[in-house]
Amino acid sequence: GPPPGLGDAVLARIAAEGARPADLDARRSRRTRLAAVAAAVAIAAAAFGVGWLSRPMPPAPPLEQVAVEVAAQGVRATADVVPHTWGVEVKLSGEGFAAGEVYRLSVRDEAGNEVPAGEFLGVGAQQLDCNLNSSVLREDAAGFEVVDASGAVVLSSTF
Repeated sequence: GPPPGLGDAVLARIAAEGARPADLDARRSRRTRLAAVAAAVAIAAAAFGVGWLSRPMPPAPPLEQVAVEVAAQGVRATADVVPHTWGVEVKLSGEGFAAGEVYRLSVRDEAGNEVPAGEFLGVGAQQLDCNLNSSVLREDAAGFEVVDASGAVVLSSTF
């Protein structure tokens, strides 16, 4: 006769094969759900990207280049001013400001008053770009000056 346990082994194998289609269906269902979620995420990301790229951009602020007179040896600088509703912004670029030294910029109004606009640290021969802001409105501003820690004028501008 047949070996002992053969019938049980055959029945167990048939039962195991019968369970496979249901297991495959569950895996297919999970893959389908995962693919749907991935597609939804991709669509949302694409919509965000399109929205971000097509958003309205504010116009660039009007820059007014102003002449700069340098009083300190080794310093080179240029400046632009930006009129804002709250005051004037000075966009200062230059090099040769002593590394680690504190410099202060003030805007002079038409009455001759000096109004602080901020300070910066020199970076030596490296390019320095900084934006300094004052409460003096552009139409009331007559110029600006930058002084070092001792109060000596390093550069100035008259508008």
